[in-house]
Amino acid sequence: MVHENSKKQVEAKGERVPCPLDPKHSVWLKDLAFHLKKCNAKPKETHESWYVKNFNTKYGEDEVDHVEVAGPEREDFERMISILKEFNDKVEPLEYRANSHPALIPWLEAKENQKHILQQLSLIGNLKENSLLSCDNFYIEFGCGKAELSRAVNTCVLHDCKTIGPTYGFGLIDRGNNRMKMDSKIIKDCGEIGLPKMPKLKRSKMDIEHLHLDKFLETETPDQIVCISKHLCGMATDLTIKLILHSSIINNSKLHGLLVAMCCRHACSYEQLLPKSRDFLKRHGIENKQDFMILRQMATWAVCGTRDKVTPAEEIEERHEDKELLGLAARRMIDESRVYAIREAMPAYNVELFNYTDRAITLENSSICITRK
Repeated sequence: MVHENSKKQVEAKGERVPCPLDPKHSVWLKDLAFHLKKCNAKPKETHESWYVKNFNTKYGEDEVDHVEVAGPEREDFERMISILKEFNDKVEPLEYRANSHPALIPWLEAKENQKHILQQLSLIGNLKENSLLSCDNFYIEFGCGKAELSRAVNTCVLHDCKTIGPTYGFGLIDRGNNRMKMDSKIIKDCGEIGLPKMPKLKRSKMDIEHLHLDKFLETETPDQIVCISKHLCGMATDLTIKLILHSSIINNSKLHGLLVAMCCRHACSYEQLLPKSRDFLKRHGIENKQDFMILRQMATWAVCGTRDKVTPAEEIEERHEDKELLGLAARRMIDESRVYAIREAMPAYNVELFNYTDRAITLENSSICITRK
């Protein structure tokens, strides 16, 4: 009976097709023209004042040729294995800094699947450990999605301070359409403890590469800025670093710090690395874009081991455990290149890498932290 009803509905309305603007949802073919006019995925005809096309895709006079490169061969992987083994012998293992905060323990106990809360707990605990958790900060969450991390930060700030400063708030940056956003819950959480004034809250649907941070902050005038993210994907981390360097928040000392959990090194772009990152890689044997493509591909071994699908990589006769270690070394090399570049560009700040949680919680368990000296 249900099948007959569905059949009649299809016959009445026609074919259902993926939306051309966002194939994650579908629409009746006969309604497509109308849907395209109101679809949330429709590109904006006008942009906010802080939109500057490709503003963060370059840094200084840096130019990298966008050249096509040939597919890697077996000997290319064997050479990279030697490079990574030598690099791994030179670096100390990352420090493990799992942390916590009492304000989120009730959240943890209420969850059956605790992995996301455990990550938030540790990140926020590390914010506090590095004096980056304060009611005077304006937090900017990059790749914020629903803003779950920001809500968790707000909960912990309210627990510690019971009040908020005049410039406390959140800037929420994400290029996607997100349902079930936490923006209103952040305000509600503040209202429930009777705060006379609500935090500043500003969300922008924008890709980081186009975001002019100074223009975004013009109406907020924060005194202290802390940048945060949980699993900032691939080159978005490099774009975020360039976004900060393109702004005035370093020179005017408003950047209080940054804590970003990184992920997806396979989605990094050679062109989007800072010039000093490429210099670092070159000194360690990554001479060009072709080498970097192999490096980022091998970085996937840190999260998928022997499940790599690229033929030359499949032929490499390494045990699963060895491939995982090589993947971690590849990931570490990319991250250390970022640390080197930031130290060169921001001498007034400390920069460090550490593992903020266990690999049993998430395979993408490393973070980068920037604090004032």
